[in-house]
Amino acid sequence: MAMSDDPYTGPSIETIRQRLGILVTDGATQVNIATNGGELLELEVVLSCLPPHDQDDEDDVEVAQAVAVTKVLRDAVDKRYIKRRPHRRILKFILPLKDKYLGTSIEERRTAAGEDIATGRKPIKPNSIRTYYNYEPQALDELARVLVETEADHRKQLRPAALADSH
Repeated sequence: MAMSDDPYTGPSIETIRQRLGILVTDGATQVNIATNGGELLELEVVLSCLPPHDQDDEDDVEVAQAVAVTKVLRDAVDKRYIKRRPHRRILKFILPLKDKYLGTSIEERRTAAGEDIATGRKPIKPNSIRTYYNYEPQALDELARVLVETEADHRKQLRPAALADSH
């Protein structure tokens, strides 16, 4: 929880959500995070997770950033924060947070997610995972919310929802 009455000054939920949507296409790889991480790379919670690295070595910086972003994403995709199991499962496949799917196409990752959350029923098609609001779009919305709340807590600032509730 926030420890002060200072308003949140970090990136908006919408900005983080947009950045997550961009990352999904090629997944949470070192190159994709370095190229498309944008505001995610500026989150104080991500910066606090950077492993020791040579700041003058671009490759070393990118490796450290990928490690930090992946750690923060893995920590966020937890049932304490994202209540719906299908959302957690989808995120683990599409980002991907499962090493087995690093380097695979987004269609392969969505297919695996559809098979995983089908629970004995006919697998959900990749395009349905991508477009049906209750699947990937809502899962990414939830993840963006959790990341912004985590960032606000890390900064010891009010969560954006707390500001909206007070008006």
